[in-house]
Amino acid sequence: MNFRSTIARVIRSEPNGESLGKQRSKAPAVSRPRYVAGGVGVVALVAGVIAYAVLSRSQARTADTPSLNAASATVAPQLRVEGNQLVSASGQVVVLHGVDHSGTEFMCAQDRGIFDGPDSTASIQVMKSYGINAVRVPLNEACWNGDSYINPAYRGAIYRHAIATYVHRLNASGMVV
Repeated sequence: MNFRSTIARVIRSEPNGESLGKQRSKAPAVSRPRYVAGGVGVVALVAGVIAYAVLSRSQARTADTPSLNAASATVAPQLRVEGNQLVSASGQVVVLHGVDHSGTEFMCAQDRGIFDGPDSTASIQVMKSYGINAVRVPLNEACWNGDSYINPAYRGAIYRHAIATYVHRLNASGMVV
């Protein structure tokens, strides 16, 4: 189809896009599924699973990353999706109340450290006292990979270990990441 025939077809069309003289049948309306507020929790859960897989794979393949004690089991709930809800291993419905621990995605690149704010066990207990049971920990690819323009004190194995340790402490406190 060339430009001229396209323009001619547009000129002969009605404002709704249908050609003059031709009746087109409209397709039946398709109902779209309704999403529930729990969908945000599912996204957070998937992000946590991906982060865990990345952390595990990175530690397995990187010899210079200190590993966490394998004997210390986490107590973060093991979640699954049933219908439109998150449920624990025992079948109880779980509602995620989460926060974003911002800073880990930019502090290292700005040569200001790894965390923007406290990352201690005491700060985790404060979060728990407010009913928080999910934490988003954003990552920085350059810091994770140890790119040369990042300060050596905040890149590579040091950054990965700091993130893995924090995630481990969150999980040990019963929070999902």
